[in-house]
Amino acid sequence: MKIILFTILILSGFLAQEDEKMKLNYKNEDIIKILEAYSKVANQKLVIDPGVRGRITILSPDPVDLKEAFNQISAGLAVNGYAIVKNGDSLTVMSARQAQRNNLEVSSTLPELKPERLVTYIVTLKYVSAETLQRTVMSLFASRDGEYRMVDDKNQMIMTDWTSNLHRVNEI
Repeated sequence: MKIILFTILILSGFLAQEDEKMKLNYKNEDIIKILEAYSKVANQKLVIDPGVRGRITILSPDPVDLKEAFNQISAGLAVNGYAIVKNGDSLTVMSARQAQRNNLEVSSTLPELKPERLVTYIVTLKYVSAETLQRTVMSLFASRDGEYRMVDDKNQMIMTDWTSNLHRVNEI
């Protein structure tokens, strides 16, 4: 499988400044070009699966800091069914379905809302049994890329989904 690898060499002692800004004014732009621009500005290694393709629009009137740029880019990728998975010091961009089977973050505490990413979140249920939840409302939870499983003997729900949906489910 051929993988496109954008590697930005970090000069000795040189790291992206926290106050570094990026202009995000892309109208119907190729996803790879946006990722390449982010990689260069943020000095971030990106591995991009060859199946990642398409166009997205991200419009921001003013330059944004790199954290917000990453948040907006990851949200744009999520809308198109792509996810970012951290692998050491690089990030891998791939289909959300493929990302579910890879090195996803696993947490028993609700992950931060941003950046939008796929996370496996394990919840021990207190006021309802896993079996009851499975029968009554399970189909309402998962996004199109999400997967939810119940572990009856531990009364747990294991959710792999976008952080925004995990927050929505947590509120319910």
